[in-house]
Amino acid sequence: MNVLDSEYSTKTIDVVEWVIRSCRSDLSNDEWDATRAFIRTFYNISEDMSFLSGNMKPELKEQARGLIKDFKKLIKSLDTPLIDHDAKGFLAGHASATSLVERFFGLLEAQSDVPQDL
Repeated sequence: MNVLDSEYSTKTIDVVEWVIRSCRSDLSNDEWDATRAFIRTFYNISEDMSFLSGNMKPELKEQARGLIKDFKKLIKSLDTPLIDHDAKGFLAGHASATSLVERFFGLLEAQSDVPQDL
């Protein structure tokens, strides 16, 4: 399954958010490390985003490149709060990353000529 599949991505990252939000004080070092490893896999989404933006109209492609750059930088920065076991810092970064992906999907939607009703 492609990580960019919105249903997969949303459900999976929502589980991570729920675990951090709900269990932050009870997570072991191994669980924080496993979360770091998992979040690093999301960095690869930027490659999929780059591929998908390849055929966009020039004005949308430029916006997409900016979102991709910001997304990569943000995913890298999430390592720090996870190393520090900083749930609040991670959750703030998670919200920003989610927003960037949603904005990217908005660009894909704007590029599409398929009616939304389908």
